[in-house]
Amino acid sequence: MEHPYQKRDSILVHGDHVTPETGTGLVHTAPAHGVMTIIYEKKFNIETIHALDGNGFFNAEYEGLAGFPRNLKLTTLKFDILNNSGALINVEDFHHSYPYCWRQKLPNFCIDPSMVYLNG
Repeated sequence: MEHPYQKRDSILVHGDHVTPETGTGLVHTAPAHGVMTIIYEKKFNIETIHALDGNGFFNAEYEGLAGFPRNLKLTTLKFDILNNSGALINVEDFHHSYPYCWRQKLPNFCIDPSMVYLNG
């Protein structure tokens, strides 16, 4: 299938953790920003794509999103882009937990562990 932003081929992979009881059985991955994504990238030899820079802003190759910060307000813009490209099938509200920093009361920004460097 074609990636809706980058106009390149993408693949579909099966995930045992996704069931009809927990959703549609189809999910997206957040490249370089989630544990399951990293596991599947390694399992299926998928190149890691860094959609966000180190400050949480979309990179230039994401047309229509470049320079925007990763946040929930951006969801509407992403849906508009997908809908206008004909790639959006359905939208439903689905509430799920998301890791928050208890100190700052902000969503955690997860990145690929290979990008983390410790100075010891």
